[in-house]
Amino acid sequence: MISGRHQALCAVDATRRVLEGGHRVETVAALLEKIIDEVADTMDRVADKIGAEIDSIEERILAGEIKSEMRSALGRSRRTSVRLHRQLAGLRTLFHRLEQKNSDHLSPPLRLQAGKLAQRLDGLDHDIVELRERSRLLEEEIHFKMEEESNRHLHTLSIVTTLLLPPTLVTGIFGMNTKGLPLTDVETGFLWAAALMIGAAGLAYLIMRRLGIVR
Repeated sequence: MISGRHQALCAVDATRRVLEGGHRVETVAALLEKIIDEVADTMDRVADKIGAEIDSIEERILAGEIKSEMRSALGRSRRTSVRLHRQLAGLRTLFHRLEQKNSDHLSPPLRLQAGKLAQRLDGLDHDIVELRERSRLLEEEIHFKMEEESNRHLHTLSIVTTLLLPPTLVTGIFGMNTKGLPLTDVETGFLWAAALMIGAAGLAYLIMRRLGIVR
C-alpha cells in the first residue's frame, strides 16, 4: 500500500507496527479491514477517555461542586465527540453501501467483510453520540445551576439594599442644612436618630417577612 502523505496516518502506522510485530494478513481486503479496526480502536480509546472525564464531572456536579472550568472541559469533550461522529458518519455510509452491493464478481482477496465493519462502526458511533448528548446535558445543568446561584446572590443583594434604604432616608433627613430639624438641641439626639434608623430597618424587615420576600 503506497500513499503520497508525508506523515503516516495513526491507524496506518499502528497497522504497520502490528505487521512488523509478526501479525500476518492474507489478502488486500484483510489489510484494509485491519486498518479500519485500528481506526475503530483509536476512536474507542478516545471515547473511553471522554467518558471517564464526563463521569468525573458528573460526580462533581452531583456533589454540588460547580466551577467554570467544568463547562470548558465539557465543551472540549463535546467538540471531540462531534468530530469523531463526523468521521464515523462517512465510514459508516461507505461500508453500508459496500454491504448492500453484490461483491460476488470480485475475487476472494478483494472481498471485504463490510457488514461486520459497518456493525462495529455503528456501535462505536452510537456510544460517541451518547457521549455528545451527555456532555450537552451536563453543560445545560451547569448553566442552570450557575444561574440559580447568581439569582440567589442577586436576591440577597436586593434584600440588603432594601434594608439599607430606610436608614439612608433617615440620615438624609438629618443631614439637611435647614432650620427646624428635630433633635438638634437634644443631648441624646444622636442616640434617638440611631434608634430611628435601626427601627426603620427593622420595620422594613418585618414588612418583607410578612410579604414572604425574606424567609
